[in-house]
Amino acid sequence: RLPRVAAMPALAADLQAERGGAQPRAWQPKPSVGFCGYVGTPAFRLAYLLTGRLEKRRGLVLRHRATRALAGSAEVESRFILRPVFLGGAESGKHAGSRYAAARAEFLDNVFDTDYTLCLRGAGNYSFRFYEVLAAGRIPLFLNTHCVLPFEDQIDWKRHCCWVEQDDLDHLAGRLAAFHERLGPEGFASLQQENRQLWQRWLSPAGFHARALERARRQPDPT
Repeated sequence: RLPRVAAMPALAADLQAERGGAQPRAWQPKPSVGFCGYVGTPAFRLAYLLTGRLEKRRGLVLRHRATRALAGSAEVESRFILRPVFLGGAESGKHAGSRYAAARAEFLDNVFDTDYTLCLRGAGNYSFRFYEVLAAGRIPLFLNTHCVLPFEDQIDWKRHCCWVEQDDLDHLAGRLAAFHERLGPEGFASLQQENRQLWQRWLSPAGFHARALERARRQPDPT
């Protein structure tokens, strides 16, 4: 990156407003982890490889490996909706119908009804879901694939999520279980509230633009 180039967040919708509000989840000894999203099929992933869409394939392969590692562990409770096609084949946008509404409701339920949500890259090396989970006041299980996050010099990102490096993918469940135990009941409740406040102040559309303007005013004029 050039010295004056900064990352911006995915400008996610306010999931709490969309849901009609949400209370923090209560701590349980065994953490639950959710994921509702596009993983594809072996045939799709092979097709992406053969047609040279390597970044698309890389994201889907990582999602497949990560969900399989979590589902195969007794240390966490996994609640996954693995979609073979994007949005379960529902059409989004202004022509969205009942299939999209149902797919969206499944996604929201999955985020709000689990302790953590698996967040990792898709076709691009970032996670839109990461910002949606923060907007929901929930805690991401973030698989870092050399990602660049906004305000890295001002936000301690590892404080706001269970951060796991890509090389530790096979140990996702153990890392999450240890993180959850360290938080305990009070830390778990507090972090959910802190994440919601972080999104409102720094990552919501209004919050991000306000913080970005503040940052720009503080920087010296390059001329």
